Amino acid sequence: MRWEGGEEIGRPFQDLLPELAIGLGISLAAFYITFEIMVNGLSGLIQLLTTEPIISFFLLSVVSLFFLIGYLLRIQIRHETEIRAISDYYERALDSTEQGLAIIDRDFRIKFQNRIALLSIGDATGGRCYEIYFERDKPCEDCRLEEVIRRRRCFRYLREHQDGRIFEVTLAPFEDKDGSTVVLETMKDVTEREYAEAKLREAALILKTMAEGVVITDAHGRIRDMNDRVLTLSGYSREELAGEKLESFFHEDDRKRLTALLDSVISGGKSESSELRMSCKDGRELTLSVNLSPLEGNSNPGSVIVTLHDITPLKMAEQELMEQVILADQLNTELAIQNEELMVAQEMLEASERRFRTLVEHAPDMIQLIDENGIILQVNPATVSCTGYSEEELLGQPLTVLLTDESKEIFYTEFLWLKEEGVHRAEIGFLSKGRRVIDLDCHCASTGDGSFVLIQRDISERKRMEEELERSRNELQRYLDHILTFNGMLDPDGTLKMANRTAVESTGLPYDEIIGKHFADIYWWSYDPMVQDRLRANIRRAASGETVVWEERVRVKDGFIITQLTLRPVFDENGENIRYIVAEGQDITRIKEAERKIRRAHDLINSISNFAGIADREGRLQLVNRRTLEALGFREEEVLGELFWECGWFTHSNDVVETVKASIKAALRGEMGRRELTVSTKDGREIPVYFTSTPMLDPGGEVVGIALEGVDITELKEREGALRSSEARYRELISRMNEGFCAIDENGYLTFVNPRLCEMLEYSEDELIGMDIRDLLDEENRQILERELEKRGRGESSRYELTWTARSGKKIPALMSASPIPAKGVYKGSYAVITDLSRIREAEELYRTIIDAASEAKEGFALVQDIDGIEAKHVYVNDYYCELTGYTRDELYQMSAFELIPDDIKDEVHDRYIRKMRGEDLPRYHEFEWMNRNGEKFTVGLSSAVAAYRGRPAFLYYFRDVTEEKRMREEIKQKSVFLESILKSMSDMVAIIDLDGRITAVNHAVEEELGFRMDEIIGLGFNEAGWFDESLRDEIGLFLGRVAEGEVIEDREITIFTEDGQPIQILFSMAPILDRSSGEVLGIIAQGTDISELKEAHEALKARAKEIEEYTDELLTQKEQLIVMTAELETAKTYLEILIDTIPSALFTVNTEKKITFWNRACEDITGYTREEVLGESCSIIKGNCCDGYCALFDDDVVKPVRGREC
Repeated sequence: MRWEGGEEIGRPFQDLLPELAIGLGISLAAFYITFEIMVNGLSGLIQLLTTEPIISFFLLSVVSLFFLIGYLLRIQIRHETEIRAISDYYERALDSTEQGLAIIDRDFRIKFQNRIALLSIGDATGGRCYEIYFERDKPCEDCRLEEVIRRRRCFRYLREHQDGRIFEVTLAPFEDKDGSTVVLETMKDVTEREYAEAKLREAALILKTMAEGVVITDAHGRIRDMNDRVLTLSGYSREELAGEKLESFFHEDDRKRLTALLDSVISGGKSESSELRMSCKDGRELTLSVNLSPLEGNSNPGSVIVTLHDITPLKMAEQELMEQVILADQLNTELAIQNEELMVAQEMLEASERRFRTLVEHAPDMIQLIDENGIILQVNPATVSCTGYSEEELLGQPLTVLLTDESKEIFYTEFLWLKEEGVHRAEIGFLSKGRRVIDLDCHCASTGDGSFVLIQRDISERKRMEEELERSRNELQRYLDHILTFNGMLDPDGTLKMANRTAVESTGLPYDEIIGKHFADIYWWSYDPMVQDRLRANIRRAASGETVVWEERVRVKDGFIITQLTLRPVFDENGENIRYIVAEGQDITRIKEAERKIRRAHDLINSISNFAGIADREGRLQLVNRRTLEALGFREEEVLGELFWECGWFTHSNDVVETVKASIKAALRGEMGRRELTVSTKDGREIPVYFTSTPMLDPGGEVVGIALEGVDITELKEREGALRSSEARYRELISRMNEGFCAIDENGYLTFVNPRLCEMLEYSEDELIGMDIRDLLDEENRQILERELEKRGRGESSRYELTWTARSGKKIPALMSASPIPAKGVYKGSYAVITDLSRIREAEELYRTIIDAASEAKEGFALVQDIDGIEAKHVYVNDYYCELTGYTRDELYQMSAFELIPDDIKDEVHDRYIRKMRGEDLPRYHEFEWMNRNGEKFTVGLSSAVAAYRGRPAFLYYFRDVTEEKRMREEIKQKSVFLESILKSMSDMVAIIDLDGRITAVNHAVEEELGFRMDEIIGLGFNEAGWFDESLRDEIGLFLGRVAEGEVIEDREITIFTEDGQPIQILFSMAPILDRSSGEVLGIIAQGTDISELKEAHEALKARAKEIEEYTDELLTQKEQLIVMTAELETAKTYLEILIDTIPSALFTVNTEKKITFWNRACEDITGYTREEVLGESCSIIKGNCCDGYCALFDDDVVKPVRGREC
């Protein structure tokens, strides 16, 4: 720890200055006296001193002056030493805190750092905080330093450095030596805490949101925990699953397989996977991909993490895949036919449109000008041409003379109306000169001057054309009514003028209710206003001359369909005005469905676990799924387009290439091929597969491609071998098993016995085969057997006890584990494993004797059962159990064990009892409070188990009084924590080494001083860890051997190296770690003290000793400098006191008499004691729980700061 620009306080030679001054004075006097004696002799010196008193006075004055200077220097140095000691004292106090401390001024410069700050971020004194912490060239945008100084308020936040470390930082205002306000920054490294919390949150979120189910089981396969996905898959609640066997939720045919996988993972420690079927609560059956892995770092050995991935849709998709591909081909063919029909209809419509345009463009118009009385004033040539009259014959004639009688009446009526309204239109009959009637379309308009203009068009031809057009329209309507697309004609404003039968019938409405309505208001679109708005916008676009094509959802009477709609404008003969809009809708629902199915098929191919692909008619690979590429290590571009048999996964064997080629050729002939062969991964690993090539046929039966599939049969091959060996093993097992085994038919006759049963019953195998099993039992046991055989007939298994009668008449008690042998649901007999209980019965008596003997070893034993309406009723207890509880046997045999449990923990103990009896895997050993008859409580250690006793579940437990043992464990734990804290706080480097020379532990000083991470060096050889050079490794290896034999290596000066190669001189020691009782060497402890600074100081001391003479002439000047320095030290002392009062951590000091000598402001805030109340008082005034007994502050063995203690 140092200050920016600070000088080293005191120099070693200054301590010698007083003695040097006195010695120099004496030396000068002695030199003069010696010189006089040598020149004039002793008598001459005496005479000189007698006759010349001024010389004596001068010598005395010189000596006195130097004595005075020495005295003053000694006082000055003592004062300086005291101030330096106080300064060092405060610095050590600051260094003893576990938080990093730094002082930063207004210019963002770091002026001070304590030891923790130096270790955390390096020596940054003099640098700017934003440059050191964040490598920035300007202050941070969110910096609070100015705010803390200005408002003189503290601020706390989290700060992440460039190297990823996270610090909890507190900024507090502080008054500097010069009176300016600076900031005191305290830093605490919380990187591990923050990262651990983030990882924990991330892990919890991932587990909760995983698409796969996750189950954790114990060593017995019981479910301990699961995520929400498991509940969704199974349909069971968390309470229904917890504690149950995982296998019970799977298909009965897969349960043994799951049990075997669990056993394999627990015993082998390796992951396993398989496809198994789960039986859901609602009766569904799911196919799951199950992966099992050992759960590492878990306090419950044997725990397994099981992931469940639902592959049911994939399995179903595999069956539908080929049907979907063929269906897609059929849909494509049908779509092509429909498109051809649409093109023909479109050409017919365009031809009709051109014909109508030609008729309109060449129709002749007649124009006449008449006065208000109907007299013709003017005609155009078309009138002359059409009527056959000359212009002279027409002019001046009333128009009515040219009209038919019927038209005259119309004309008079309309003409009168025309005078009032000014414009009109009517159809009239016109008589030509030859009295031929000409039909005219007459447009009348007033000119504004009393005359009228009549524009008349000969519509005779139009009438004829209209009739023809009507016939064409009817034809077209009939044609349109027979095509499947939706067709209609709209006015430019969107009114529907015509629609074909397909469109009309799709609504289920009459034709008249549709025609004449706005297109957007018709039934097809009225289900959604947004759709109507979109349609109106597109009609406006079409009315502006744009052809609009889009896809829309259309409502029809049977539901909804997806159509591709086209609005195409039709212009007049001039190509300027839009006459109408053709609306066309093509039902693409099936196309969309086909596209979706094709995409789904492609996704399914990629998601299936087998190898899959498609080849074309040349045998070239056109499609390959992701599983194939990932499993075999090839990229898609390396195989697509290649002949299938020449792909890299076949080329490892010519035989395989020829086999695959033959299968492809056969598939192209329409033959399905199945082969068992091997494929090779890109890195050369071979995989056995079951290869299938299936021809893909179009509707005409032609081969259009080949479906390729490969099933990895590695596991199947292993299963086949395992099955064969298993069958042999089971036969051998039954023959060699220690239990008897037999099988009987439905009538009770023995059909199979093993040698052990023959030995038990004293019959040969030939004698027993065919014997009625009832002949081997007495009457009482025959009745038991008959009751059990009834259960077998109902398909039930059971365990029961039966006593057999041997040939010699000997009674053999046995435990029967029997199960039925069903054949297609019909009872065909049963088999049983027969355990001879003769020795067990003898062992029970022996066990009871042993239990009673446990009382002598101060072990209580009890067996309790739920009987006689009492839960956990005592059935048997030994003497020590009675002694501990204070009850007699007779009293205990009428009591429940729960009557001995204190009320405050009775529910907890009862819950453990219920779960244990239910079969849950709980720790066998448990400690809790017990209560004897007198109400006294003591701690017992209980070891329990559940067993069957007399055919019923029983709870057995040993227990002993561990009150004293628990107290000793707590004491040992506290001492261990204390010793660990000492080891961590030591500044010396310490390593613990086993007898093989390998590092088992190091303290933090090794990491801090040498830069090696603890996890990198644990387990390495001590002399190979990288801190010794080649010349020392062999010597250190010899040291290890000598210390392992009990020798101690002390205080060897050696040079070691940091991780980055920097040398450090240390004082090195090694000592054996001995077993106190046996003296056996258990390990080795190595310790290194950094003496680099000591060596440098020693060299500096020698160098400065040579400089003493050079400084003699500067003694007085040095005195003045020392006086100035003293003043500065006084200032520094005051400054440190203010600094220590400012930091938020409590700091106080205690002298060897346990008296408090310093008490900062944080101590006052935390404890409530003022400085005046505690200074000089015993530290017992703030006594805490940890002060009882051992006090680390005054342990003679502790020579380093003690950290981590709680007060």
